[in-house]
Amino acid sequence: MLKGLETLINNLSAFDFMKEQEAIIVSNQDKIADLQAIQLFTGIDSQGEQIMLKDNAPWGFGYRPYTMIRKEQKGQVYDRVTWRDTGALYRSLVTKISNGQFTVVSKGGSNDEEEKYQTMLERSGEEVLGLTESSRKEFAEDVLLPDFKEVLLKKTGLKL
Repeated sequence: MLKGLETLINNLSAFDFMKEQEAIIVSNQDKIADLQAIQLFTGIDSQGEQIMLKDNAPWGFGYRPYTMIRKEQKGQVYDRVTWRDTGALYRSLVTKISNGQFTVVSKGGSNDEEEKYQTMLERSGEEVLGLTESSRKEFAEDVLLPDFKEVLLKKTGLKL
């Protein structure tokens, strides 16, 4: 019995929470970028506020009347700013991970994707990117916690 307790103590001592968390985030980075794309499509920025276009203040929430007509003709949503036209920008989103923190950026690729990304940041501000508290909570509950429980059980024998 004491040997089992000693093994548990050694396993817990060797368990690195931050390293395991980062490994889970790395293995699920596509899900973070997907959450970002969904959040953009709903027209919400990282603060949970409606995405605005800085240079369209006189028009209200975002799109100019001409853009709204063009989007309606294409069958696209125009009642909120989504930064989605062809979908190339959304497909270019990737998760960058450093020191246990993650950010969503454009992987670049084509000049069109990079230009759209830079235009989005210039016209809507840096806060357009980043997961809202509810998106982070969704990721934690649906991905991080279940994977963490699995790793903890595997490496220490403890079940949460």
